[in-house]
Amino acid sequence: MERNPQLLGRIDSPADLRRVPASDLPRLAEEVRAEILTAICETGGHLAS
Repeated sequence: MERNPQLLGRIDSPADLRRVPASDLPRLAEEVRAEILTAICETGGHLAS
């Protein structure tokens, strides 16, 4: 996963999220996951199930 979120960077509100096509949701989920993992790695902690 690249460090340049293409979809996540365009979402600023719930309305923006509703406009994301269903076919792009898996990619968006990958971008969100990557951002969470990056934040955890930088600040410490763990990812609970």
